[in-house]
Amino acid sequence: MVKWKKPFYKRDLMRIKKQTALSSFIRAILLGALYAIIGEIIFQTLYYHDYLLNHYDWFIILSSIMYTLPVVLFFRNCYWYFSRCILLFYGIFSFIFLFPFSALFPLPDDNPAGGLLFIMMHGINVICIVIGVILGLIINVTLYYWSKLGDVQEIND
Repeated sequence: MVKWKKPFYKRDLMRIKKQTALSSFIRAILLGALYAIIGEIIFQTLYYHDYLLNHYDWFIILSSIMYTLPVVLFFRNCYWYFSRCILLFYGIFSFIFLFPFSALFPLPDDNPAGGLLFIMMHGINVICIVIGVILGLIINVTLYYWSKLGDVQEIND
């Protein structure tokens, strides 16, 4: 007679506290605000150090990887669709943070390139956020099915 073991799910060990829809929504809001602050800081850095614009491809790669990690860590459960709200909150918070950052770090009025740099920088940042969210969701789906495959192999053994 074969004794059946209770299925063991590795993902249950990784979940320390139960995640709810509200906590996922709050994390999406906070990540949107954090990404907006990062975008403003990068804009200010690139405005005063324009030689860094020659290496924008490294910026895209590193930002996409940096934006992937929170999606992998925070949106592993059934509330994965809240990760798509990060882009919405990024737009809202980048508009809100535009005013305090322009008061703290005023730009000269005689340079119209600042507005073009702002549009270009936030456009690149939006692309990085989209790439980061998509990669994070792909990694989460892969890890989910990998754990399911391991559970099936344990049951069959």
